[in-house]
Amino acid sequence: MIYFDHAATGPISPKALEAFNLANGHFANPESLHKAGYEAKNYLERTREATLALLGLSSSHRLIFASGATEANNLAIRGILQGYPSRGHKILTSKLEHPSVLNVMEYLDRNKLAKVVYLSPDEDGSISPEEVARHMDDEVLLVSIMAVNNETGALSDIEGIARAVKKYPKAIFHTDATQALGKIPLKLDEVDLISYSSHKFGGPKGTGGLFVRKGILLSNILYGGDQEEGTRPGTESYPLAVSSYIALEEEVRSIRENHERADRIRRLLLDWVDGSKETTSNSTLKGSPYILNFSLKHKKASVIVEALSNKSVYVSSVSACSSKHSPYSHVLKEMGKSQGDYENSIRLSFGQSSTLDEAREFIRIIEGIFKEVKDRGQ
Repeated sequence: MIYFDHAATGPISPKALEAFNLANGHFANPESLHKAGYEAKNYLERTREATLALLGLSSSHRLIFASGATEANNLAIRGILQGYPSRGHKILTSKLEHPSVLNVMEYLDRNKLAKVVYLSPDEDGSISPEEVARHMDDEVLLVSIMAVNNETGALSDIEGIARAVKKYPKAIFHTDATQALGKIPLKLDEVDLISYSSHKFGGPKGTGGLFVRKGILLSNILYGGDQEEGTRPGTESYPLAVSSYIALEEEVRSIRENHERADRIRRLLLDWVDGSKETTSNSTLKGSPYILNFSLKHKKASVIVEALSNKSVYVSSVSACSSKHSPYSHVLKEMGKSQGDYENSIRLSFGQSSTLDEAREFIRIIEGIFKEVKDRGQ
């Protein structure tokens, strides 16, 4: 099996799984008023503090555990709007965002709950600090720009954007760091809100969180108990939190080594894409080394992806969160790619287990498929 779909999800790391199983011994509800509950709460809070410390955010941020980045993104956007009802309701974002951001923005705009301004991407699909600065004014409440695009790997200058936003004291900056956390070296202490999902870096599915700058008012969007400082109700899971931390620690500790290995894989495959008569690249070397997107010039992506799957080679044609509702990549369309390109794109994404040998075998297999499959329209 060759699994090049890590941007969708990846396997839980053995150490994270071991931590989860051990932590299940502390199964009590952290809010229960007995010894077992107090112990679970203590372990949960120690894990929260360790996660903040790992990313250098102990003095600047708090961490709200959530079910993943989708919930964290919703909490960041809607929680800020509700937390600051008397401020301007202008939001800056882009149409290249993940559906868990983009669909919230469309809902807010459609129902006149916010004035959403969509920024234009650079040629590579990133959003520049200059583009953000051009649209900043005193009415902007929130800027939400993802750190790494989940389809193309385009890497936006998060530190530069943070500086542009900070020139307006009432504006708040949120980034969806789902494809960046543990993979891309980023200075996050100047970012106000940071979303992540554990299963993207070797942690368990069903958990993630939102780092929130201390002092920011974030209203709850769910109603229930007083967990997570009253911001995110629902019984907390110490096993999920600690296994997520262990996975993130592994990634952060090996970030340079993993980055270099992924870059070698991407360069090999990008050379093949650029040299093939069948493909054209939608990613550049300036982006994340973990994602490579290309379009097919003559074949249907759905046919090639199915043929690869039949040979136990697993890749994506569009984002997993969009694939059942859209037959094409909205990201590539917004980047100005042709209809043929955005309807026939393939995404390769890599993880800790990916190897150069797998990349070479992928090339051998897909070239064989190209010879077998007829051109689209024939």
